Amino acid sequence: FPVTIWRSGSADGADYYFELGYFDYLKDAQTNNTEYATLFNSYIPWNNFKTKHGVISVDKYHSCPQQFNNYKEAKDIVSTIHPAYNKLTSGALALHTRNIYQVLGDSLDSPSKVLFCYAQPTKTGVKGGTNTAYQLALRHNIPCYNFYKQEDIDKINNLLNL
Repeated sequence: FPVTIWRSGSADGADYYFELGYFDYLKDAQTNNTEYATLFNSYIPWNNFKTKHGVISVDKYHSCPQQFNNYKEAKDIVSTIHPAYNKLTSGALALHTRNIYQVLGDSLDSPSKVLFCYAQPTKTGVKGGTNTAYQLALRHNIPCYNFYKQEDIDKINNLLNL
């Protein structure tokens, strides 16, 4: 029975709704006694991460990569992606660094099978912090679907036969 790991960053917007989707799935599976082997891990940039939906602390589903032994390695990866790495504040760097874990996992050697996002496209990627995850996914030949674009929504609907 294959294990699926859902990864997020608990940011407002798409991450938040992705997380809600996981917990709805989990609740449904438990209610219906459905067998499941799905894990969820959200990488928060710091403990007690404040979002418009509340404060998120380290728990069973949320981890803080700043506590990982390989955090410096993840920051080094950010330095190869972000065009203004040397100008990032410590907070902005923590936000970008957690995106590395979303794509590569805790050990930085378990690339995601797919990246889903919702971000305004640019000529070379997408706007905002999501671009760090997006560029890293492209580097690892991970398919990227941006729900900002109708064509990507249509592709996923096709794959799901909707």
